[in-house]
Amino acid sequence: MLCRWWSLFLVSCCVGLHLLVVPVGHAAGGPAVLINELMASNTKTIADPQGQFDDWIELYNPSSTAIDLGGMYLTDDITRPQKWQIPLGQPDLTTIGPGGFLLIWADGQSQSPGLHASFSLSADGEQVGLFTADGTLIDLVSFGRQEADVSYGRWPDGGTTWQYMPTPTPGAQNRQGMQGQVSEVVFSPHRGFYSGPIEVRLTTATAGAQIWYTLDGNLPHTWQAYERGGGRWLGQVYTGPIKITKTTCIRAVAIKDGWLDSPVVSHTYIYPDQVIRQPPNPPGFPLTPWNGKTPDYAMDPRVVEDPKYKDYLLKGLLSIPSFCIVIPNDDFFGQQKGIYANGSARGDSWERACSIEWIDPCTGAHVGVNAGIRSHGGVGRNDVKHALRIAFRGEYGPSRFEWPIFEDTNVTAFDGLVLRSQWNYSWTGDNTACNGLGTRYADYLREAFARDTCRDMGLLTPHARHVHLYINGLYWGLYLLSERPNEGFASIYLGGRSEDYDVLKASNSFSSSGMEVMSGDMQAWQQLFALADKGPANAQVYEQIKQYLDIPALIDYMLMIYYTGSRDAGASMQ
Repeated sequence: MLCRWWSLFLVSCCVGLHLLVVPVGHAAGGPAVLINELMASNTKTIADPQGQFDDWIELYNPSSTAIDLGGMYLTDDITRPQKWQIPLGQPDLTTIGPGGFLLIWADGQSQSPGLHASFSLSADGEQVGLFTADGTLIDLVSFGRQEADVSYGRWPDGGTTWQYMPTPTPGAQNRQGMQGQVSEVVFSPHRGFYSGPIEVRLTTATAGAQIWYTLDGNLPHTWQAYERGGGRWLGQVYTGPIKITKTTCIRAVAIKDGWLDSPVVSHTYIYPDQVIRQPPNPPGFPLTPWNGKTPDYAMDPRVVEDPKYKDYLLKGLLSIPSFCIVIPNDDFFGQQKGIYANGSARGDSWERACSIEWIDPCTGAHVGVNAGIRSHGGVGRNDVKHALRIAFRGEYGPSRFEWPIFEDTNVTAFDGLVLRSQWNYSWTGDNTACNGLGTRYADYLREAFARDTCRDMGLLTPHARHVHLYINGLYWGLYLLSERPNEGFASIYLGGRSEDYDVLKASNSFSSSGMEVMSGDMQAWQQLFALADKGPANAQVYEQIKQYLDIPALIDYMLMIYYTGSRDAGASMQ
């Protein structure tokens, strides 16, 4: 990663009216202007002038006089009332007519034409305040967790009642919305490891709400349309305790007429003695080959029944945390849209919604959230076992996963995680690598050892730990759960803002032309390679190279590569 420090820009934009206007303080009767509607998770509702789906805030003028808002302040931090100033001297952009609306994009994109505030909204909930030019508070709105493409607004316009609005109306009159959101479904007992029959009870604190659930990874109370017409609601209505006698995933949602559905909650109940003997063709899981290889879901019976190992298997399943993914099978394994069956497919269109769960049998700690998931990695994408990437965004659930995953860091909030298959060091890896060594030396430890040792040497590398992975209750093997070294990771550990960093990813070569820009640009990277091409033997060139490259860190890194005999070279630390 190469760092560049950008200056902080203030932002602006929107539509104005050519009217005679008066300053805000002179508006007749009642509040001069109000925060009327907002959206903190805009994935498809409305695009800004630059074509991006960003957060937005709608202001409303309830008076009979046109108002120029230039000079006023908008903030998402009440301790900083002057966080962003609506531009002065641009009445065409900043004027609201009588009974009119003004849309402001909350995206932090300061250089974009129009009204773009210097902050974005948190889908996890926060406050938005509107202040006059002299610092007087005009309006303050507090909101909780927001759902994707559902706005939060006043009913009626300028009224005192706030509602969730499944039909957003940016820049127009509000439509009556939902009375509130149904409370989450509570499970008893909770997710974890079990050895005997249990009965799972589902409840919600919202009176009169109905609970739906599924046992196959599908989202409950979701309409599934048939190709020839008609369809069905997925799942079933909860009427009493659910008896569990085997490894099972339960997904539940609570609904009520006139209310926004509760978030979907998933709980996985694992029976270790059944895990080690899971069948090669479990019901509901496809046997159609992907990546040219036919799946075999069973643990190798040669290991399960081997006297040298079988007594250790159950202990092994309970010795480290488990990471559970719950997702519709078609989204994961399906030949047409499954991310795993199409492992080489990349980009946002190949990300799917899922639930993830953390279960630690050693401490009893557990947690579950909704997130996004996609395939990850390079050559290993074509293998029967490959890496996965987890993304935490408001369109799925919390924008950050807050949990003390790694024992050797104080960082407990993550916007993304990677489940690394450690392809080159696993039994499914390249068995021809390094003159035939390949999977003969599968150990699952080399990468973790290299990371920890580099950290002991004072280098920065993502924290990681081994976990057992389950897909819809099916054991999927040993993985290395890791922080993702993106711009957010860099800002946490090195300081500054995430946008201060260039993040590049190697494709199939390590030349400047073989790099993919993940954040920022590759200007500094290209300058570094241009200097390297001149030859570091030149003292002046070498001094310039040192402005771009941490030479001692590179030396330490290469020492570790040589010491461990890495078969993945520059990619092994990513």
